[in-house]
Amino acid sequence: MDGKFVPNTCWCTPADYASLKIKNPQEIHLMVKNPEKQINAWKKAGAKRIVFHAEATNKSAALITAIRKLGMEAYIAINPPTSPEKLRLLASKVDGILVMGVHPGRAGQKFIPHVIQKIKSFRKKYSSLPITVDGGVTFENAAILLKSGATGLVSTSAVYGKKIT
Repeated sequence: MDGKFVPNTCWCTPADYASLKIKNPQEIHLMVKNPEKQINAWKKAGAKRIVFHAEATNKSAALITAIRKLGMEAYIAINPPTSPEKLRLLASKVDGILVMGVHPGRAGQKFIPHVIQKIKSFRKKYSSLPITVDGGVTFENAAILLKSGATGLVSTSAVYGKKIT
């Protein structure tokens, strides 16, 4: 998080990440403006998958190509108010979609119900594409998210049992 695309910032830089010496493949979720400026540094730090927001760049297709040329998987995230139509031309180019269940940038938010329809729409259009839901995922709504077509769920607050801001 860069404090520009979302209001908060994150402690982790590519150098911080590289110093952790993580051995398993890792996903980096970039909640930053102009993510294309950061992918080389994250690749050098050891990232295996980059998730970027469709709303954060006007160069999504080129960014997907650049991520894949670096040998990483490319996932595209979409925020709750953004129409699924925004991904129409990009879905065939990515390795997966991350559907935000909340407005990005702050943990502990309540899941936005209309996102379920977005998940169903993506599943119907892209039957074999991985669809992950991030934000507002709880033990109470996990089953409906999976039944709606999600193949992966991301949750911090439910796992740790508290709101993290």
